[in-house]
Amino acid sequence: TFFVFYPLFVERSILPDSQEFRKIILKFLRSVFFFLVPITFFMVIFSGLISKVLFLHGKFNWLTTDKTAVVMAIFALGLIGFAVDSVALRVAIILNRLKLYFCLLILRVGLNIVLNLIFLKFFDPTVALSLAFTITLLVYMAARLANIARLIKYQYSFVAVKYLSRIFLNSVLMAIITILCKIIFNCASFLNGFLPRLFALFSLAIIAAGIYL
Repeated sequence: TFFVFYPLFVERSILPDSQEFRKIILKFLRSVFFFLVPITFFMVIFSGLISKVLFLHGKFNWLTTDKTAVVMAIFALGLIGFAVDSVALRVAIILNRLKLYFCLLILRVGLNIVLNLIFLKFFDPTVALSLAFTITLLVYMAARLANIARLIKYQYSFVAVKYLSRIFLNSVLMAIITILCKIIFNCASFLNGFLPRLFALFSLAIIAAGIYL
């Protein structure tokens, strides 16, 4: 996606009217949220299936595969943070504001270390490390969004909150529908060969959400 958007970032940034630069950044952020929030739910729901397909062979056994599924689901919750960070880095480079970017990056590393030390006392290491990383990434994402807004002189409004709430609501509904279908087909012993249709159901729900938005 950056192959398409990054040249546009640079092109808009040198125009006299900064509104164009702001519009392209916000457009990209909307695209990021629209695609990655549903993908996050998708990875959480199907983390067990994905880990079994990828890892249930060789030296992996059921225990390690299940642990991998848990870690994958937790990591997926912070997936969108990576995209927001990528946007923040590009904006910082274009506007020559790298000092603040690296300061926040150092704080992220520090927070991650502190949460690791805390969670390791209460959880299994595989859960503790991934949970600490994901929480850190979500906090870091909020700071990055605030930083981007300040750099492009944008104030988040009710419209932005409404857009995000719609994306989140649609994703939750997709997840619930998919889980219910899976439970029903399991109870009816009808799941064999039906997994591709569950994937299709989720994809159709994403398309329907796009039309709705």
